[in-house]
Amino acid sequence: MTLVETVSVSDCETTLAADGALPTRDVVLDATRMGLHLARLLGRGTPLPLRSCVRTGAKYRWAESLRVVYRLDLGDALCTVAGRMFASPELAAKAAADAARRIAPDRAGRLPAVTFDPAHRMVWFVAPADRRLRHLDALDHPPAGLATLPLGRWETTELVQYAPERSATFRAGNDVGATLGYAKLYRHAEDATDLARFYDDVAAGLGGRGAAVRVPRALGTDPTLGVMVLEPMAGVPWNLLDPRQLPAAASAMGEGLAHLHELDRHERRAFERLRPDRVTHATELIAAARPDLAVLAARVGARLAASAPPNSAPVLLHGDVHPKNILVADGAVSLIDLDQAGWGSAANDVGSMLARLAHGALVGELAAADRPGLATAFSAGYGTVRPLVGDAELRWHVAAALVVERTLRAVTRLHPVGIAAMADTLTLALNTIDGAPL
Repeated sequence: MTLVETVSVSDCETTLAADGALPTRDVVLDATRMGLHLARLLGRGTPLPLRSCVRTGAKYRWAESLRVVYRLDLGDALCTVAGRMFASPELAAKAAADAARRIAPDRAGRLPAVTFDPAHRMVWFVAPADRRLRHLDALDHPPAGLATLPLGRWETTELVQYAPERSATFRAGNDVGATLGYAKLYRHAEDATDLARFYDDVAAGLGGRGAAVRVPRALGTDPTLGVMVLEPMAGVPWNLLDPRQLPAAASAMGEGLAHLHELDRHERRAFERLRPDRVTHATELIAAARPDLAVLAARVGARLAASAPPNSAPVLLHGDVHPKNILVADGAVSLIDLDQAGWGSAANDVGSMLARLAHGALVGELAAADRPGLATAFSAGYGTVRPLVGDAELRWHVAAALVVERTLRAVTRLHPVGIAAMADTLTLALNTIDGAPL
């Protein structure tokens, strides 16, 4: 198994307020300083021969915790190191002791599987060790029941996405590197079986409608390990398309999402990310992280709390509509990563997409002049299958998504560009409520 996370995160000062509960947050996010620190800490007295240290992921909860992933190049090996910072030294020490009792030492003996870091109230885990995600090394050799996939024999494995304590996604390849599927390992083994059934149901439902949108089917599961393998989907992610292709892709995306909304809800949980009380809480966290925006955040929160509309009839939602989850090939659209699917107003998905377009224009992901046309194309494509929700409900959800998914997520995912645009994003949310064009 190649333990290499392919996503990179730029090193940058957070420009967030100091967090009294996590006082060394910014030090831990500095790859240069942490590379030297980890080389000493994990070397156990003899610093590791470190060539580079790259931060590949981070998730931050204000005043609660920080999870960070680093990739270390040690010359003859690459290793993935995940750390969790706690709000108190006592919690960190207890977590380290619990993990040390549960996780066996690295058999090779080169690096410690678990290391307590009192200087930063942290516990570090060298993959395949993980605080809660077990069997991270199970795919070194494909499970017997999954070794032969429809496109060939599974020979090579590469880690492509890693969410410490939650899940890991691997690319399954043959002996010449061709992709046979994507295997996802879950913390809770039953999630693999439940989601495999769900993916197959959605794929069959869309096929029965003759929809031009596809979702991956499950190729197999290992319920003991908690592994599900999904078929690879053709296409280019939305964010990598030529700008000239975007209008047609936006229309196809709207149509595809509408077909998904027409399916039965299945036994999925209620979608609650944009619930009014969660939106209010998001504005409070934003104010704590950026006191200079406290007045604006409170104003946006108050307006949203006062104008929350009744929701339309619930539908099956994708739950995570963003460019990397939309693949486009020859005019057809594939939706991937349905793990956050749930049921709720269609305005959740539609508002999320429109908010993403608006924010993308704000931060330079797409040309500002292109945004109105893309929003229109997306909405028109949706309307060929089912009507959009009412204007008031849609506006509220667009504004709520700008707060929760764009502004707060800039903090929780530590996105420098998003953090720099927080004031403008909140203002955009306020203007959306007041009737600015969607």
